[in-house]
Amino acid sequence: MSHLACPLCGKYAPLSTFDPDSLDLDLQVASFRGLGRGKGFAPPERTSILGDDTYTPLVAGRVISLCEMFVKEGIIQPQDLLSKVGLDEKFRSSAMYVPRVEYDLAQLSIAEYNRTLREANARIGSLSVSLTTAISELEKLKAKISLGKRVDKILLRIMTICDSKVDINEDAPWKLVVGDLDHDQIGFLLLISKSLDTTIINQLRGRLRGINLIVQLQIDTFLLYDRPRKKTLSERMLEWNPPKSNVFFE
Repeated sequence: MSHLACPLCGKYAPLSTFDPDSLDLDLQVASFRGLGRGKGFAPPERTSILGDDTYTPLVAGRVISLCEMFVKEGIIQPQDLLSKVGLDEKFRSSAMYVPRVEYDLAQLSIAEYNRTLREANARIGSLSVSLTTAISELEKLKAKISLGKRVDKILLRIMTICDSKVDINEDAPWKLVVGDLDHDQIGFLLLISKSLDTTIINQLRGRLRGINLIVQLQIDTFLLYDRPRKKTLSERMLEWNPPKSNVFFE
């Protein structure tokens, strides 16, 4: 192999002279002027166009795609990108940052669920019941734990966006108390609500509350409202009336 194809522009460069760090961190155009037949060209006149409306967005979009590729392949870590552009400190000071202590508190309920599962497995080993009954009991418990984890993830997502605090109770799963909401945060709740079913909503009602009556009303209106059940395909087919035809058959 002798040449490397640039992933940004597609041009080939010799491997022996490939040195990206030697290039200016700028977006430039150049104008070449010939010196006459057989005399070559004059040194190019370079002009920066960084920030223009035509080529800057094209290059920026390609750079974002390249960064995404390197992150997916594990070559670049996301935190390295944040640190490189100075966004890590801004993130820590923003409302989206969740302190480690609060995150660890949220994980306590998951640990409790895992402990319950281990205890259930130990009980099943000592029960004198049929294998079918034991498997059925275990599957129900796993489903309950899975539901609890889904609710925890939703609450953690809300915690990263909205001003909130965690309410810890030793005898019950932790709860989230949400502060005053702005328009963007209400829009975020609407976005989450599209993925919720009745089972999740019922679980959230017991673990999510507003700091005052207004916030509680906003949560009930934009996140925990009752949704009409979607009709099955069979129900929709029974309601379908074919269009009347003017064709008569003898």
